[in-house]
Amino acid sequence: PSSFDVPAGDLEARGARAHWLSEQFIAWRAIAGAPPGSRFLLHSSVTADLKDGGVSGVRNCDAGGGPYELSRTGDDLTPELAKLHPYLSGCPLLRVPTGADARILCRNQLAIEMQAPSGEAVDCTGVQVGALLDCLFAYDGPLGCHPVDSGDPAANGVSLALWAPTALRVSVTLYNEPRGPALESLPMERKVGASD
Repeated sequence: PSSFDVPAGDLEARGARAHWLSEQFIAWRAIAGAPPGSRFLLHSSVTADLKDGGVSGVRNCDAGGGPYELSRTGDDLTPELAKLHPYLSGCPLLRVPTGADARILCRNQLAIEMQAPSGEAVDCTGVQVGALLDCLFAYDGPLGCHPVDSGDPAANGVSLALWAPTALRVSVTLYNEPRGPALESLPMERKVGASD
């Protein structure tokens, strides 16, 4: 049976079957049998409220700019991607348009919708972003708490480094003792660079 004989996917029950591998490419095995003229749309939701609308397609796309039309680029991974992701060998690729900012979109709930040439949605899936995070946000620096020696003992303290590229907000809460009350909660700042 072809993938077009399968009822529309359930974002929760069927999981994330697509893999965002680099800024330009997403792999999704289900598109292998898609006939010419099929369309593929990338949906995004900041509030993680995407729903499978059956034949009417993915609903509740609330992130700016979407949905984005993806173009099918071939029947297999590029040699570079195949070397990095051999478990996806033979998986067709979709090209992400230049207007889709992967650094922003990877912080949102994502889904890809496959439409038949008639425009009817025939499948959808969530998108795994682990490989994309490694590609965009690789970080080889220190993590955790580290003493800061300012040269003035009264001004010494600690710095805290955290790798959380998909976090929308992060705060650190300070305590004076393990079971004592919270003294203060401070927002952390995102550093621009390799780990932004």
